[in-house]
Amino acid sequence: MTDPIVISVSKPLWTAWATDRKLARLSRPGLAQRSTDQLETDLASLEEAGESVEAEVVYGLWMDDSQNIPRPITKSGLVDEEELYALGETPEEALRVAQEMRARTLVRIRTELAQRA
Repeated sequence: MTDPIVISVSKPLWTAWATDRKLARLSRPGLAQRSTDQLETDLASLEEAGESVEAEVVYGLWMDDSQNIPRPITKSGLVDEEELYALGETPEEALRVAQEMRARTLVRIRTELAQRA
């Protein structure tokens, strides 16, 4: 394993929270294994958190061997590795991409819940 690296940002870059990384990567069988209560909780938390998302300036990108996607470094510090963030050249682009990523996860959860009803 190599040491983590920090990539400096040479042009303006923005980030916005998209979704929980594990939830976004759950396959169809993975969603099917979650209980209805878990899925309803996941759905509610994603919808609630999505309403308060704001774009943040990216000061750098952090990457190590365990990640294939760089993690943004913002004013608040390094984003949690359990969270998936979208990047964009403008705040609006970062927010749009984050919303699209979140929407795909929400559709998958809603579809799974509808199939159980």
